[in-house]
Amino acid sequence: MNRLTEKKMETKRRKQILLLFLFLFMIVVISVNGSKTTTDQEMRGKLLNAIGTAQDDSSKIVKMFELAFYYFDRMEMKESADSMGETAIRIAEMSFRPGLLLLAYNRYIEVNDHEVYYQKAVGYASKALQICRIYPNPLMEWRICNNMVDVYNENYEYNNSLEMSNKAMSIAIMLNSDELKIESDLDIGKSLERKNQKID
Repeated sequence: MNRLTEKKMETKRRKQILLLFLFLFMIVVISVNGSKTTTDQEMRGKLLNAIGTAQDDSSKIVKMFELAFYYFDRMEMKESADSMGETAIRIAEMSFRPGLLLLAYNRYIEVNDHEVYYQKAVGYASKALQICRIYPNPLMEWRICNNMVDVYNENYEYNNSLEMSNKAMSIAIMLNSDELKIESDLDIGKSLERKNQKID
């Protein structure tokens, strides 16, 4: 066997090995993607079942927002996340329970896209703050302000972001909570930094 023939056979073997690795790689990719899809559907099914079997509105709303977050964060289904959040809010509104409404409004802001659903986030935050004025709930009010800092920053509304940061700090000082003070201080710094970058 001459050197040319050996070289051709070696090239052929390398191609076969390469094709084998490519084939195995495709099997692994298909398997992983298939498992991910199955996992997503299984999780969706479990959460839907938990929603359907919930014994009260509070439990149902909590699970609905878990599913909304899963839609948004894991499955990248923004419209489904919004729809699920809206349905949960309708249930909370029909309950006429201020605490449940505050939870629903807050969770909607936390689990949905801040740019796509900016107006909704602002609207629900406004409603939540109105409830807090009638039924004082400092912790939930702080949470609303903290959430809105991110919403405003992501939409380049830095003055509003700074206003919410300062409001959150005032609440943290009133509650004498070091943890909330630190987080509020970080929000203020973040808002100022982005505002200064915009001016520059």
